[in-house]
Amino acid sequence: MHVFKSVLLGTSAAIPLPERMLPGLYVESYTGEKVLFDAGEGTQLQLRRAGLNPNRIDAIFVTHLHGDHIFGLPGLLQYMSLTGRTRSLIIAGPRGLEDFILSSFKATRFTPRYPLYYAEVEGWGRARLGSVIIEWFPVCHTVESYGYKVIHRKRAKLSREKLAEKGILGSPITRRLIEEGAVEVDGRIIRLEEVVEEGPQDYCLVYTGDTAPCGSVVEESRGCDILFHEATFTKEYRYEAWEYGHSTALDAAIAADAAGVGRLVLFHFSTRYKEDYTPLLREALEVFPHTLLGEDLRRYTVP
Repeated sequence: MHVFKSVLLGTSAAIPLPERMLPGLYVESYTGEKVLFDAGEGTQLQLRRAGLNPNRIDAIFVTHLHGDHIFGLPGLLQYMSLTGRTRSLIIAGPRGLEDFILSSFKATRFTPRYPLYYAEVEGWGRARLGSVIIEWFPVCHTVESYGYKVIHRKRAKLSREKLAEKGILGSPITRRLIEEGAVEVDGRIIRLEEVVEEGPQDYCLVYTGDTAPCGSVVEESRGCDILFHEATFTKEYRYEAWEYGHSTALDAAIAADAAGVGRLVLFHFSTRYKEDYTPLLREALEVFPHTLLGEDLRRYTVP
């Protein structure tokens, strides 16, 4: 069973409307939490094409307020209401996001039939959603912008044989053992490592949104399973990329290598490549061999 299943909803703006879809990443934990990061144009259509029900999304996190990351939100929120959503939805992002959404509701005379809760992200922070933790951190773009990290800690798996040897098989004390790492039983200390069959492990993925090369991306991605990193240009356009707060494929590969991630997935490609993104992939592969070219609606799993 995969800890995370993720689907890229849009990787570039190179395909003509109505087929063109813009940034968005859907992530689902094996424990059932469902999160959407960004909502570019056509997000609701892409979700349906991927066989995903928008009404099952628990929270939407937005990286920044540029149109290609938020213009799909008003339509998506209205779609949820029109298709019968009644349970609450969390929407989080930089300051101004709530105003944007409420303005769209006012302009279209729309009132959602389900509760909406807004949260403003700032600096470094984290929130728990069920069994997953979502962390945010500032990235290096031309406006206030954040990357997101999704973490799931898989608990230690205890050995029935070893628990029986210690005389605590079936005892409620095992919960304390997992949480505290050691317990005292009849005057003796039992440590977690003595009865473990498989140790605890963190699984994580990172989604950068739009960013120029940024130290925070490397630090927050260390050891993660997948890094979804924007790669707007190839290196010959690096100065243009950096001026506008974007990265090259080489920049993304350098970040992935420095962070020691398992895989790098490139997304957010410039229209100038006219649907031939192989130069971006070749450039990244020279530095980081575990690189994939992002594809719309493709599923990426962890582990």
